[in-house]
Formats: sequence, C-alpha cells, structure tokens
Amino acid sequence: MKSGEHLHVGCMAHILNLIVQDDLKDIDASVKRVRQMVKYINVSPARIRKFNRYCKFENIECKKSFCLDVLTRWNSTYLMLDTAQYFETAFNRYDLEDSGLSTYLATNVCEDGSVVGVLENDDRKNVRNMVLFLKRFYDLTVRISGALYVTSNVQFKDIV
Repeated sequence: MKSGEHLHVGCMAHILNLIVQDDLKDIDASVKRVRQMVKYINVSPARIRKFNRYCKFENIECKKSFCLDVLTRWNSTYLMLDTAQYFETAFNRYDLEDSGLSTYLATNVCEDGSVVGVLENDDRKNVRNMVLFLKRFYDLTVRISGALYVTSNVQFKDIV
C-alpha cells in the first residue's frame, strides 16, 4: 500500500485503554467513593487495625491487600475495585461502627474538586459489574503487553 505510507496499526494496549477509560466515566462517582474509603482507612494504622478487626468479625479470609489506584492507570483502578469487592461487608461494618467514614465521604474534597458523598446502594452493584467488565480487558492487556514475545497476531482472535 504505497510503500507503507498510509498503513498505521495502533497500539492495542492504547486502544484498550481508551475503551476502558471511556466506560469508567459511567460509574465515576462509585469509583471515587471506593477510592475515598480506601484512602480513609489506609491513612492511619489504627484505622487499618480496626478494619482488620471488622474483616475478622465478618469472616473475610481474603489475603489481598488494599491498593490505591493511580488515576491515569485504569488497570490499577481495576485492581482496587476487585480487591474492594471482597471487603464489602467489612466496609459496611466500618461504616456502621464509625461515623467518621461517612463524614469523610460527605465532606472530603477529591482531586477534581468534587465531594463524592456517602456510599449509595448502587455503588456496590456498579463496582461488581465494572470488575466483571474490566477483568477481560485486564487479562487481555497483560497478554498483549509482552516485551519478550510476539503479541499482535496471537491475540487478534481475543479482541474480535
């Protein structure tokens, strides 16, 4: 095709990133609430110990640990949401036992200048649905981001 003059193959990982970033906008408030809850708990060793007690009380045996996402990396948002869903009942318990979490959510200003407000019922459903959606993209991104093996033709069937 004209010596490759008009041939352009976009980076698959970049294209996936654009798709996912666009879909994350749909549940932005839910993601922000989870992010703020993780921040609230992780800021203090006493809060982490309290959260661990609630995990034990709720019989949560998950070995994953909280990670705060990086706003420009959707895969870190996926990992944060995926981990948070395992601790849903512990978050609920924390919210019941400690009014500081609700106060923080209702008053703390986020990076973008907004206040996310208290946790809503739809947030849990939004997080679960988004984790299911993002998992496929996360797995695919891991496979196509290889540096020591050919990736483009091997993964084409997974994209289509």
